Amino acid sequence: QDGHLYLCSRHQNASNLVKVSSADGATVWQTGQATCSVKPVEDGAGTVFAASAYWVRAFDRVSATLKWEARRGSAEQPIVEMVMLSEGLLALARAGSGVVAVNPGNGDERWRFSAAGVEESSILAVGDGGWLYVTERRKLWAIDSSTCGDSACEAQWSIVFPADLGSELLLGPDGTVFLVAGNSVRAVRDGSELW
Repeated sequence: QDGHLYLCSRHQNASNLVKVSSADGATVWQTGQATCSVKPVEDGAGTVFAASAYWVRAFDRVSATLKWEARRGSAEQPIVEMVMLSEGLLALARAGSGVVAVNPGNGDERWRFSAAGVEESSILAVGDGGWLYVTERRKLWAIDSSTCGDSACEAQWSIVFPADLGSELLLGPDGTVFLVAGNSVRAVRDGSELW
Protein backbone atom coordinates (compact mmCIF):
# COMPACT_ATOMS: atom_id res chain seq x y z
CA GLN A 1 0.00 0.00 0.00
CA ASP A 2 2.77 2.43 0.83
CA GLY A 3 5.10 1.41 -2.02
CA HIS A 4 6.75 -1.27 0.08
CA LEU A 5 6.68 -5.03 0.42
CA TYR A 6 6.71 -6.94 3.71
CA LEU A 7 8.47 -10.29 3.56
CA CYS A 8 9.87 -13.02 5.78
CA SER A 9 13.62 -13.25 5.22
CA ARG A 10 15.38 -16.40 6.38
CA HIS A 11 18.93 -15.91 7.64
CA GLN A 12 20.98 -18.28 9.80
CA ASN A 13 17.97 -20.38 10.91
CA ALA A 14 15.90 -17.34 11.91
CA SER A 15 13.23 -15.50 9.95
CA ASN A 16 12.97 -11.74 10.20
CA LEU A 17 10.22 -9.42 9.01
CA VAL A 18 11.72 -7.20 6.32
CA LYS A 19 10.30 -4.04 4.73
CA VAL A 20 11.57 -3.62 1.15
CA SER A 21 11.06 -0.75 -1.29
CA SER A 22 9.03 -1.96 -4.27
CA ALA A 23 10.77 0.67 -6.42
CA ASP A 24 14.34 -0.57 -6.06
CA GLY A 25 14.39 -3.57 -3.68
CA ALA A 26 16.31 -1.71 -0.97
CA THR A 27 15.79 -2.90 2.59
CA VAL A 28 14.08 -0.15 4.62
CA TRP A 29 14.13 -2.01 7.96
CA GLN A 30 14.09 -5.49 9.44
CA THR A 31 13.01 -6.86 12.80
CA GLY A 32 14.94 -9.01 15.24
CA GLN A 33 15.31 -12.74 14.79
CA ALA A 34 12.54 -15.34 14.74
CA THR A 35 9.66 -12.92 14.23
CA CYS A 36 8.30 -14.24 10.95
CA SER A 37 7.51 -17.69 9.54
CA VAL A 38 4.23 -17.10 7.69
CA LYS A 39 3.28 -14.46 5.13
CA PRO A 40 3.03 -11.03 6.86
CA VAL A 41 -0.25 -9.08 6.80
CA GLU A 42 -0.75 -5.31 6.65
CA ASP A 43 -3.94 -3.69 7.95
CA GLY A 44 -3.85 -0.52 5.81
CA ALA A 45 -3.82 1.65 8.93
CA GLY A 46 -0.13 1.63 9.78
CA THR A 47 0.41 -1.83 11.27
CA VAL A 48 2.17 -4.89 9.88
CA PHE A 49 1.56 -8.27 11.52
CA ALA A 50 4.11 -11.06 11.60
CA ALA A 51 3.71 -14.55 13.04
CA SER A 52 6.15 -17.25 13.99
CA ALA A 53 5.16 -20.73 15.17
CA TYR A 54 4.38 -19.45 18.68
CA TRP A 55 3.92 -15.68 18.48
CA VAL A 56 1.96 -13.07 16.57
CA ARG A 57 3.40 -9.56 16.67
CA ALA A 58 2.25 -6.13 15.52
CA PHE A 59 4.81 -3.64 14.20
CA ASP A 60 4.53 0.01 13.19
CA ARG A 61 4.99 -0.02 9.41
CA VAL A 62 7.08 3.18 9.40
CA SER A 63 9.46 2.62 12.32
CA ALA A 64 9.27 -1.19 12.88
CA THR A 65 8.51 -0.46 16.55
CA LEU A 66 6.86 -3.43 18.25
CA LYS A 67 3.30 -2.45 19.23
CA TRP A 68 2.36 -5.72 20.94
CA GLU A 69 3.03 -9.45 20.93
CA ALA A 70 0.90 -12.38 22.00
CA ARG A 71 1.64 -16.09 22.25
CA ARG A 72 -1.04 -17.79 20.17
CA GLY A 73 0.79 -20.97 19.05
CA SER A 74 2.72 -23.82 20.68
CA ALA A 75 4.98 -26.72 19.77
CA GLU A 76 1.90 -28.93 19.34
CA GLN A 77 -0.19 -26.22 17.66
CA PRO A 78 2.14 -23.91 15.69
CA ILE A 79 0.79 -20.98 13.67
CA VAL A 80 0.95 -22.00 9.99
CA GLU A 81 -1.06 -19.29 8.19
CA MET A 82 -2.42 -15.78 8.86
CA VAL A 83 -4.97 -13.55 7.08
CA MET A 84 -6.86 -10.34 7.84
CA LEU A 85 -10.63 -10.87 7.96
CA SER A 86 -12.99 -8.33 6.41
CA GLU A 87 -14.18 -7.17 9.84
CA GLY A 88 -10.58 -6.37 10.81
CA LEU A 89 -9.68 -9.40 12.93
CA LEU A 90 -6.55 -11.47 12.32
CA ALA A 91 -7.22 -15.15 11.66
CA LEU A 92 -4.42 -17.56 12.59
CA ALA A 93 -4.45 -21.18 11.43
CA ARG A 94 -2.85 -23.46 14.02
CA ALA A 95 -1.79 -26.97 13.06
CA GLY A 96 -3.69 -29.61 14.98
CA SER A 97 -6.32 -27.26 16.42
CA GLY A 98 -8.02 -24.99 13.88
CA VAL A 99 -8.32 -21.21 13.60
CA VAL A 100 -8.06 -18.48 16.23
CA ALA A 101 -9.24 -14.93 15.51
CA VAL A 102 -7.47 -12.17 17.43
CA ASN A 103 -8.01 -8.47 17.98
CA PRO A 104 -5.49 -6.57 15.80
CA GLY A 105 -5.17 -3.87 18.47
CA ASN A 106 -3.77 -6.08 21.23
CA GLY A 107 -3.66 -9.77 20.17
CA ASP A 108 -6.46 -10.86 22.51
CA GLU A 109 -8.40 -13.90 21.32
CA ARG A 110 -11.91 -13.13 20.04
CA TRP A 111 -13.09 -16.54 18.85
CA ARG A 112 -11.86 -19.95 17.77
CA PHE A 113 -12.89 -22.58 15.24
CA SER A 114 -11.88 -26.11 16.24
CA ALA A 115 -10.56 -28.36 13.47
CA ALA A 116 -7.96 -30.94 14.48
CA GLY A 117 -7.13 -31.64 10.81
CA VAL A 118 -5.56 -28.23 10.13
CA GLU A 119 -1.91 -28.80 9.18
CA GLU A 120 1.13 -26.98 7.80
CA SER A 121 -0.21 -27.16 4.25
CA SER A 122 -3.61 -25.75 5.24
CA ILE A 123 -4.85 -22.62 3.50
CA LEU A 124 -6.88 -19.67 4.79
CA ALA A 125 -8.70 -17.55 2.22
CA VAL A 126 -10.98 -14.56 2.82
CA GLY A 127 -14.03 -14.05 0.65
CA ASP A 128 -16.58 -11.27 0.37
CA GLY A 129 -19.00 -10.63 3.22
CA GLY A 130 -16.84 -12.03 6.01
CA TRP A 131 -16.44 -15.56 4.68
CA LEU A 132 -13.35 -17.47 5.73
CA TYR A 133 -12.38 -20.67 3.92
CA VAL A 134 -10.14 -23.21 5.68
CA THR A 135 -8.60 -26.35 4.22
CA GLU A 136 -7.12 -29.50 5.62
CA ARG A 137 -5.78 -32.38 3.55
CA ARG A 138 -9.09 -33.33 1.84
CA LYS A 139 -11.64 -31.02 3.45
CA LEU A 140 -12.87 -27.45 2.90
CA TRP A 141 -14.74 -25.53 5.58
CA ALA A 142 -16.66 -22.27 5.07
CA ILE A 143 -17.11 -19.95 8.05
CA ASP A 144 -19.21 -16.81 8.05
CA SER A 145 -16.91 -14.94 10.45
CA SER A 146 -19.48 -12.15 10.91
CA THR A 147 -21.64 -14.64 12.85
CA CYS A 148 -18.90 -15.79 15.24
CA GLY A 149 -19.48 -15.06 18.91
CA ASP A 150 -17.06 -14.07 21.63
CA SER A 151 -15.52 -17.51 22.08
CA ALA A 152 -16.52 -20.19 19.58
CA CYS A 153 -17.26 -20.27 15.89
CA GLU A 154 -18.91 -22.94 13.75
CA ALA A 155 -18.61 -23.72 10.05
CA GLN A 156 -21.67 -22.98 7.93
CA TRP A 157 -20.72 -25.86 5.64
CA SER A 158 -17.93 -28.24 4.76
CA ILE A 159 -17.17 -30.67 1.97
CA VAL A 160 -14.81 -33.64 1.77
CA PHE A 161 -13.01 -34.48 -1.48
CA PRO A 162 -11.78 -37.91 -2.63
CA ALA A 163 -8.20 -36.65 -3.11
CA ASP A 164 -5.74 -34.26 -1.42
CA LEU A 165 -6.31 -30.55 -2.02
CA GLY A 166 -3.78 -28.39 -3.83
CA SER A 167 -1.95 -25.40 -2.42
CA GLU A 168 -4.28 -22.62 -3.57
CA LEU A 169 -7.91 -21.52 -3.37
CA LEU A 170 -9.39 -19.07 -5.86
CA LEU A 171 -12.55 -17.23 -4.88
CA GLY A 172 -15.12 -16.09 -7.42
CA PRO A 173 -17.25 -12.95 -6.93
CA ASP A 174 -20.41 -15.06 -6.52
CA GLY A 175 -19.01 -17.12 -3.61
CA THR A 176 -17.72 -19.97 -5.77
CA VAL A 177 -14.51 -21.57 -4.48
CA PHE A 178 -12.16 -23.06 -7.10
CA LEU A 179 -9.54 -25.56 -6.00
CA VAL A 180 -7.56 -28.56 -7.14
CA ALA A 181 -8.33 -31.97 -5.62
CA GLY A 182 -5.96 -34.63 -6.87
CA ASN A 183 -5.56 -33.99 -10.59
CA SER A 184 -8.83 -32.17 -11.21
CA VAL A 185 -10.08 -28.62 -10.77
CA ARG A 186 -13.26 -28.39 -8.69
CA ALA A 187 -15.81 -25.64 -8.16
CA VAL A 188 -17.84 -25.45 -4.93
CA ARG A 189 -20.56 -23.07 -3.77
CA ASP A 190 -22.63 -23.21 -0.58
CA GLY A 191 -21.31 -26.67 0.30
CA SER A 192 -22.14 -28.31 -3.04
CA GLU A 193 -19.80 -29.27 -5.85
CA LEU A 194 -20.74 -27.51 -9.09
CA TRP A 195 -18.20 -29.46 -11.15
